[in-house]
Amino acid sequence: MEFTFGIDIIDRVVREIKEAKKYVRIAVFQIHNESIYDALDHVLRKDVVVEVFTLPYDSINEDIRDKVKNRIERIKTNGAKVYFSKWGIGDPERTTTAVGRWYSFHGKFLVTDNVAISISANLTEESELDAMLIYREQEKIREFNEKFLTLLTLFEKGSIKNLVEQTEYDNKETLFLAPRTITEPEVRSHWIRDYPSEMCKTIISIENGLYIAPIECRARDLWEMVINEATEYIYISTESFTDTAIIPFLITNSIEGKIVKILTGSESQDFNERIRELYPRLMANNIELRKPNHPLHAKLIITDKRLIVSSVNFNKMNLGYAKKKALWRANTETITVESNPDTIRKAKADYDEIFNASIQLLNYLSEKEGDYAVSIFTVYGVKPDKNVKNLLSRVIVRSDIKLKRNLYQIGRYASILIKKFNKSKPIIETPDFLCAMVLYYLSDRKHTESELKEKLSEIFSIIDNESIIEKLLQYKLIIKEEEFYKIDLKTLLGEA
Repeated sequence: MEFTFGIDIIDRVVREIKEAKKYVRIAVFQIHNESIYDALDHVLRKDVVVEVFTLPYDSINEDIRDKVKNRIERIKTNGAKVYFSKWGIGDPERTTTAVGRWYSFHGKFLVTDNVAISISANLTEESELDAMLIYREQEKIREFNEKFLTLLTLFEKGSIKNLVEQTEYDNKETLFLAPRTITEPEVRSHWIRDYPSEMCKTIISIENGLYIAPIECRARDLWEMVINEATEYIYISTESFTDTAIIPFLITNSIEGKIVKILTGSESQDFNERIRELYPRLMANNIELRKPNHPLHAKLIITDKRLIVSSVNFNKMNLGYAKKKALWRANTETITVESNPDTIRKAKADYDEIFNASIQLLNYLSEKEGDYAVSIFTVYGVKPDKNVKNLLSRVIVRSDIKLKRNLYQIGRYASILIKKFNKSKPIIETPDFLCAMVLYYLSDRKHTESELKEKLSEIFSIIDNESIIEKLLQYKLIIKEEEFYKIDLKTLLGEA
């Protein structure tokens, strides 16, 4: 077994293709790279069987479509079998990136008679940071072959439609109605809006192997299990990070003392505003985000328990989500899970090397606040120079992170109080919240009773200040010294 995290993934794939003696099977979202096609031509001339499962021509950007189409037609002429995954999922109206088409398949792996390879890379012309797992065991080669045949059965032969029809979901016919933006008859006839949830497995335990999500496992469920089972660290690499629901899991694990690091990009074609909201929330909880100096495409999770190489970004459609209780919406993704300790150690070392050389995303967030920074001065009829604009932009972002850190601190105090007060239900009511606010104020400095009352009155007009303070004194969470109150951290944190 071999793990690689770097920019030379395609070169390695080319070498492995050329070593094939009997067959090459590739299942990849996009294949543009000329060297890949040259390698396939090379083995075709040696009577090696070549099968490719990918997306139709209209999924390729128009500026390179004819070039890629010619390459595909060339290998077909030379004997390759090319299967197109025509099935779409979801609703392209929700994004500007679909351009009238939104094919489901996003997976990435290949297998030959010598090797089984899981990749996070699309085989394009771009030089990008990607991840790869290589297996040479015959058992793994058989497994990857079986998954290739599964994809063909589901999406080329159309059994995915049969699976939907065999479920107990009512009104199945509505699931095959293409969105109004899909006008091409061929595409409309290969559309599933959502999967009945019973089709998408919820795994009970994590096993090593190659999964096809969401049919064999829901990527979101697997990600949450992997994150929660880690005991020391959680390293993530994702090209895009726009999913809001995964954030609490990462924050909770960081609060529990696990090291959480994230390599990701600073841009999203559809969700830049969401990024500017999500990233400070993570940074406020000691989660460090960095952007590599090289374009990042790797979809990777490394913990002290698992290594995952996949096609799954941290976004809603890749992870999948419940549309309703009975429906699940998700792209078709491939996920390889590995737990070999030596491979995990190698992956961690590779990740650390890239992470340490990467740029803190705090700088990129600051750049996004440039216009806001300028507007703060222009309302007064003055204009900042470039340096001042950059300085105030950093102040804006750091203030946002500090505010979010303070808000999470209030939440932390409230959760501690629920346990201290021995409440039967974990519900934070107004008196609990006001007690938490007092602790928050006192964590900064000691206050008099009048100072506390003044601050509390800013958020709640009618306050029984005395009963709040009395309750905190009763549980010995605060103490009084002369006219000042201060927090008793030892009692609060259970150390007394």
